[in-house]
Amino acid sequence: MIMSNRGRKRVFTSLLLVVFIFLFFSSRLLVINQVTGCDDCSENQIEWVQSYSGQVKSGGSSMIQTLAGGFVITGNDYLDEFDDDVLLLKTDSEGAMVWNKTYGGTDSDRARQVIQTSDGGFALAGSTSSFGCCGVASMYLIKTDSEGNKEWEGIYGGFYYDAAYGLVQTEDNGFALAGITYSYGAGQYDAYLVKTDSVGIMEWNYTYSGVWSGTQYDGAYAVIQTNDGGFALAGFTSFGYPDMFLVKVDSEGGEEWIKSYGGLDSDTAYAIIQTNDNGFALAGFTKAVGSGESDMLLVKTNSTGYMEWYQTFGGSEYENAHTLIQTLDGGYALAGSTSSGDFDMFFVKTNSTGSMEWNCTYGGENADGAFSLIQTSNISYVILGSSTTEPVELFTLNNYEFWLIKIKDPSSIDATVSSFVISIVSSNLILIFYKIKSKKRKKN
Repeated sequence: MIMSNRGRKRVFTSLLLVVFIFLFFSSRLLVINQVTGCDDCSENQIEWVQSYSGQVKSGGSSMIQTLAGGFVITGNDYLDEFDDDVLLLKTDSEGAMVWNKTYGGTDSDRARQVIQTSDGGFALAGSTSSFGCCGVASMYLIKTDSEGNKEWEGIYGGFYYDAAYGLVQTEDNGFALAGITYSYGAGQYDAYLVKTDSVGIMEWNYTYSGVWSGTQYDGAYAVIQTNDGGFALAGFTSFGYPDMFLVKVDSEGGEEWIKSYGGLDSDTAYAIIQTNDNGFALAGFTKAVGSGESDMLLVKTNSTGYMEWYQTFGGSEYENAHTLIQTLDGGYALAGSTSSGDFDMFFVKTNSTGSMEWNCTYGGENADGAFSLIQTSNISYVILGSSTTEPVELFTLNNYEFWLIKIKDPSSIDATVSSFVISIVSSNLILIFYKIKSKKRKKN
């Protein structure tokens, strides 16, 4: 029997009613884990891909779009097991390499964040074992001109391990570096914030530990300068299992408040942004909630760190988010990796309340993951990823080949929804699958 359009609408309405009733009577602690099967980025969704295999020996950890419209990537140039240098690579607007530079000494030197500075040059932050004290890692800051020529460098730290993971240029044209210190602080590792002037001379530094003072392991993987001139740091705090860690400080580094978010297993933040409403959004991974071994975790707070909502994304295996942006439509985009299926780059686009709108994966035979993300227009994104024969671990970038991929929002591609299935998988997982048929464009 063929069902009429009116009959289809009635069935659809009934199914939605069933879902609404189910949600209404579910526990207040319901976790909605969103995943659509991690669909591959469709051929007509990919605008271009650029790989740098053979041009440089290692991988990228951070990317920016330059004022001229190209891209700059930083990471590591892997020389051997004990020696890698900081890498800076410049591309044109289509991702083709224009030039690359390396910096460092005879030991391990790594960059994890790049920014474009107010004079048109670049600044890179990471760690160095070639310089500084005692042969262990110190925070490393490099300033270059617009062509990648080094102008100066700064080294910060003590007798033990210190490393920078986040970097911003401050309103006074100085720099703020955030990371981890084992040289200072109350715990074994503490979150560390260093403020310099415009030529890298340190003005002040502070350490921060978790809600329970003197927690064993605390660290910052990201920093932003907030609208009030202060700073916000995100990372992890551990007194047992690690939790997401959010620290708000004033313009002089004085602590204003500290928050943590997590459950009875590991949770960590790798990225932070200040949102349009002056709140904060953090992205990383969780093992405490969700449906898999670990899932992407997106947490939204108000301006004082009070959690407003959170969402998880993933399948039955491991997912995490390394990078986060607020999109031009007020939603969010996250990128990282997934092993639910192949070990691939995983991209998720949500609306303003974290509900997933679409996702896609990209990768080849090796393990792939994403480390940096930019929205270039209202419909396009550029993602920095790396491939390796080993599972992708954040900030361990040896023997990688890396790539840029530019993808379109699938809603910008002519498509029709041909069918749908609503499936209640478990008491805390609701999936809505859409099958999309792309229209072929006519050639002139």
